[in-house]
Amino acid sequence: MNASDARAWLADRYLPLSWASLLATFLIHLVVGGPVEFQVDVAFLALNLMAAYLRRQQSKHFAVIHLLGIFVMVLWYSLAPGGIPTRLGMSVIIFASILLLPNIILVSLYGFRAAVVSSMLGALGVLMLSSNPEEIATSLVLVMVSSLVGGLFFHRLITALEASEAALARAALTDQLTGLGNRWALAADYDRSGADTISVWDLDGLKAINDNHGHARGDRYILDFVQALQAARLPSCRIYRVGGDEFVGLHERVEVAEVAERVRGQFSNVSVGWAPIDHQPLEQAMAEADRRLYRNKQSRTGIQIDLTAEGPAEIWSDQQAG
Repeated sequence: MNASDARAWLADRYLPLSWASLLATFLIHLVVGGPVEFQVDVAFLALNLMAAYLRRQQSKHFAVIHLLGIFVMVLWYSLAPGGIPTRLGMSVIIFASILLLPNIILVSLYGFRAAVVSSMLGALGVLMLSSNPEEIATSLVLVMVSSLVGGLFFHRLITALEASEAALARAALTDQLTGLGNRWALAADYDRSGADTISVWDLDGLKAINDNHGHARGDRYILDFVQALQAARLPSCRIYRVGGDEFVGLHERVEVAEVAERVRGQFSNVSVGWAPIDHQPLEQAMAEADRRLYRNKQSRTGIQIDLTAEGPAEIWSDQQAG
């Protein structure tokens, strides 16, 4: 099973399973069936065609509509005189048995509310079909077990698989140190973000801090910048960490210069460049922003580092010092 979309996996296989069931029942009815069975096969065919149409229309509820139709069809079949169930004299138990698989699928797809509805409908059908206490008890057990045990078990399993896969997907798109999106998240969001400007940010002096004071201090330095960046950015800005000291922003109708000024008010040790997106591919837009970033960085030479302060590391250039 494809755990990343287990519910859709089951839904996609529902119709093929239904068509296979129709074929199997039709072959059985060719041997032992009569007019009633032929009518059931026609009704089943109509249900399948309706469900296939709803599926093509991308209806999320095609399965529940089909399954409720099956309940009505099976109840009618069990009550119809001259059909196999009445000829065998076990219509209520056959009714409950036929509902086992539809109940399990219905509850697996739609959860506890579907279990309640399918159990109530199953119990109603059982009570309509028999007055024999033993048959009623046996049939109710079949209906309840298929809904509350079988269906809910698979629903819980599917939900757990989806939650686990979603957590793995988020982790794969998240930078572990900062909690920001990573390079893959940027690539996934770029075309659908609606951004009109891309920015590239580069921390000054990170390599020197890592070399002279250790990576733990370097990580703290990065987090100081992220804190300043998150405090300064507007809600329409999305920020990603795409390298050790490189960050990228996607902005919608935002003056990046204004954001950069706010960031440097709290963390002055960063170079930034930006460029309009203008329908450019991500790599091309980043390259243009990078060129402007390095022009900005070249104007800030002779980097000095001071880690004696309690707050963020202080870095300045010879030009600033002068």
